[in-house]
Amino acid sequence: MRKIIVLAILVGGLVGLLRPSAASAQTTASVYAVKFVCGLQGPPAFFLPPIEAAVKPGNYATKISVELLSQPCLSTNAISANATMMCSGEQVAWKVSLAGQTQSASASTPSIVLAQLQTADITCEDIVGRAFPSGSPTKFIYGYVNLIAATTATLAVNAVYTSQGCSFGQSGNSQGAPSCSGPVSIEVVPEQGAQVTFP
Repeated sequence: MRKIIVLAILVGGLVGLLRPSAASAQTTASVYAVKFVCGLQGPPAFFLPPIEAAVKPGNYATKISVELLSQPCLSTNAISANATMMCSGEQVAWKVSLAGQTQSASASTPSIVLAQLQTADITCEDIVGRAFPSGSPTKFIYGYVNLIAATTATLAVNAVYTSQGCSFGQSGNSQGAPSCSGPVSIEVVPEQGAQVTFP
C-alpha cells in the first residue's frame, strides 16, 4: 500500500510539471524587426532568369539608428534586480537573425542603454561582429536585426540603406577587386515596432 501511495505522488508531480501553469512567466516586449543588407554582392556564376541573386551586383551598407523618446526605466523590466540602484537608462537588446535562422529573446542578450533623447547606431561592422565573432565567411550577408525593448519604451528607429554599383570585369569573378564607382543611392526608412509575447 505504501508503494502505491508513493507511486501516485510521483505520477501526480510529473503531471503537474507537464501541465501548463497559469503563473508561467511570459514576457511581452516591443520588437522592431529591421532588415539589413551588408557587403559586396558579385554577379551570379550562372544567370538564369527569373532566378536572381538576393540583390543586384554592388556594394551595400545598412545603419540602424535608435533614439529613446520616452523617459527611461518606466518599467521594472528595464531596472536592475538590485532595487537600491538608480536607473542608468532604458535597455534595448538586439539580435541578428540571418536568412534561415531564428533567435528568441534572452535576458542575457547584450543591450544598448539609452537615456532620454539619446541615440545609438548599429552598423554593418556591429552586425558582422555579433553574427560572426571570428569573421564573416562571406562577403555579403542579409537578414534582420531584432531590437527588443520594454513595451513602455517609445523608440524612434530608422534604417539608412546605402548602395553603389560596382564593375566586376568581364570574367564576372566576384573574388577579384571590383571597381565601385557607380552612382550612390541612399534611403532612410522609418521602422514600426510590434508587441510580441515570448514564453
